[in-house]
Amino acid sequence: MRSSRGVRRGCALGLERLTGLTVLAALLALVCVACSTETPTGSAGPSTSRAAVATSSTVRVPGTVAVNDRIRIDGFKEVTVTVRAADGTTRTFCLMLADTEALREQGLMFVTDPALGGYDGMLFSYEADDDGAFWMKNTRLPLSIAYVRADGTTAATTDMAPCPDDATVCPSYPPGARYRMAIEVPQGNLARLGISDSSTVTVGATSCAAPSPRSAGGSAGGSAGGTRGSSGGTSEPTANGSVRTARDASSSLGPQPTAGSA
Repeated sequence: MRSSRGVRRGCALGLERLTGLTVLAALLALVCVACSTETPTGSAGPSTSRAAVATSSTVRVPGTVAVNDRIRIDGFKEVTVTVRAADGTTRTFCLMLADTEALREQGLMFVTDPALGGYDGMLFSYEADDDGAFWMKNTRLPLSIAYVRADGTTAATTDMAPCPDDATVCPSYPPGARYRMAIEVPQGNLARLGISDSSTVTVGATSCAAPSPRSAGGSAGGSAGGTRGSSGGTSEPTANGSVRTARDASSSLGPQPTAGSA
């Protein structure tokens, strides 16, 4: 008869072999997991560049609303500015107002009407001095920009070209100085407003009188242009862009979105 002692020893040896195989299998599994999560040499990691973020973000084309015979981009306010030109003459204009980070990033993205719906431009207002550059992503109109100091004097002006939709990176337009506000107008219109290196801008009421029949503009096109980046907008920001539902199907202030747009 076989000794029971020999049977127990055989069972013990079998368990030892089984345990060793289990540990080996576990080690192999860990090695495989490590290999599958390793980034291959030369592959690109996640990008944090402004251009990559802007390209991947969903932008909505804004809607519009009629105010005092003007067509304004929905969500924006309006404001008057008085410009004292170099020759001492003063004139008052009505601009759309971008006074929050979201509105400054949207700016004039997608606007296609050079009349801007009857507005003379867009004022980007800041709570403190800034030095961020603007860019022209998703901007359809060529624009001119004036960077204005807190005292209303001009820090810098420049023209900005629309950035092609297929561009990987949009150029930015840095001011080269600190500013408290920026004014965007259809390209070439800074002179019409009297804005120059020697002018002074004063911000007035946050509502505008109805335009006279001669000065009333057509419906503004698209959504608007330059945006502040990190914007800026044209910055770099921007552009940059925001989400809204169009209310006026006849307005050229923007294609009527089903979804929309730094």
